[in-house]
Amino acid sequence: MRFSSFLLSALFPALLLLVSSCITHPKRISRLKNDLAVGRQPDPAFLQEPIDPESRNGLLLLLERFRLQQLLGNLSGSSADFLAAHDFDRKQETEKPLLAFSDLLHQAGAILINDQSLPYRLNNFERIMLYQLQIFNSMIEKPENLTPLINNLTAYLQRIREQHADAFRKAEETLQSSSNKEANASWKLISENPEFQSRTAENLQVAQTLRTLENAYAYYLCGVFFESQGKSGDAFLAYQAALRLQPANQIFQRDVARLGGLLNKTAELQQFGLAPLPAQLPEGHGEVVLFFEEDYIPAKQSFKLPPIPIPTGYGLLLINLALPFYGSSQSLPSQAQISFPGGNIKTELAADLRNLAVKALADQMPEIVTRMAIRAIARASANYAMLKSARDISDPGQREAAVLLLHLQQIFLHVIEEPDLRSWLLLPNFTQVARFSLPEGIQQIHFQHKGLQQNFTVNVINGRTTVAHCMAVPGRLTFSSAVLPSPSWK
Repeated sequence: MRFSSFLLSALFPALLLLVSSCITHPKRISRLKNDLAVGRQPDPAFLQEPIDPESRNGLLLLLERFRLQQLLGNLSGSSADFLAAHDFDRKQETEKPLLAFSDLLHQAGAILINDQSLPYRLNNFERIMLYQLQIFNSMIEKPENLTPLINNLTAYLQRIREQHADAFRKAEETLQSSSNKEANASWKLISENPEFQSRTAENLQVAQTLRTLENAYAYYLCGVFFESQGKSGDAFLAYQAALRLQPANQIFQRDVARLGGLLNKTAELQQFGLAPLPAQLPEGHGEVVLFFEEDYIPAKQSFKLPPIPIPTGYGLLLINLALPFYGSSQSLPSQAQISFPGGNIKTELAADLRNLAVKALADQMPEIVTRMAIRAIARASANYAMLKSARDISDPGQREAAVLLLHLQQIFLHVIEEPDLRSWLLLPNFTQVARFSLPEGIQQIHFQHKGLQQNFTVNVINGRTTVAHCMAVPGRLTFSSAVLPSPSWK
């Protein structure tokens, strides 16, 4: 065997991994957050640059810029990025995923692709938030788009409910039924590893507490819209779904009790321990429903497991894995204080998006671990085969150098091995809601949250619903509002 060919064969996997692991996305977003915190215009070049969604991080950059422009109040630019992200996401949805789990267990070629080198894909809770945030844009820019956006949002929520319950259990069942013995053994050994269990215990606990990736914040928005259109039955179902996900939210309780009484849904109300409430607005009043988004969702972190022995055709091979996880929650939701003519109230928690992100990751963990383990086994097996081939090198010096190089490559791969830590980092951490009525006219609201406070005006129309959208991140408070359109059907 020629030494030069051997050298290239040994170095290529390491170089490929090194290139694919150069992820700068979290650092870039951190700079944007710092700019917002100090009141500086964040990265003007980023706001103007063309983004190719087909590139590795293209979709992710579109999502970040979509949200950034919304925080800056540039709704037209935000909507343009939504359309680009939406179209590419739809294209990905119609195409077969490159690393579908069931296929992964049978296709040796797919396992050699590093996850970080693949184009970013939206997970379901991110897709729900993409649609909901765009609805807030469209309320002001293009109200005629609200109905199709709401319909898409409810369709995705329904799909999550039907298809993604017990995703973790289904992944484990796929592994157990697989003919790939190494995949099954890898997940069993790694999932029972004390270090793995210690690092992922809090994540797994959160994932087991949440039954689904459905989002109460999104359900409540759908309910508010349906009610504004006179579709009380649809609104009642949406409010019930929100309440099941967030049973302590008193605003959700009141709306279920109010509409349940109007629709004579006594049995449904009894399931929640609720009694009917009066449904009439005060004379000459309109409703204001405030949707509030707080802070930033945390980023994924990584941890390395000690070498794990996995049985293979070559005997026991030691593999090294670096896996993603979310660190323990470092913050709690902070209610906003809302003052208006005649009263004041506080917002109430609708959804903890960090918990939804944790559940999404925990549900994918069997697939992530197995994919990385199979890839590590393939590399270790190739390394073992090349070590045997090194004996065919006739020159003693080159033979020793080849053996040393292969050992160094194993160390190198362990040091730089990183999981795919990409995620949509400008999403909020917590979402909250408030609801109250005001007399018709232009009314002033005083909004206070932590160290931020500001006065806003809303247009209130008798018998109609005004939706206010507020976003609070360190150093910035952004507010917009619009009266929902009149019913489009008779």
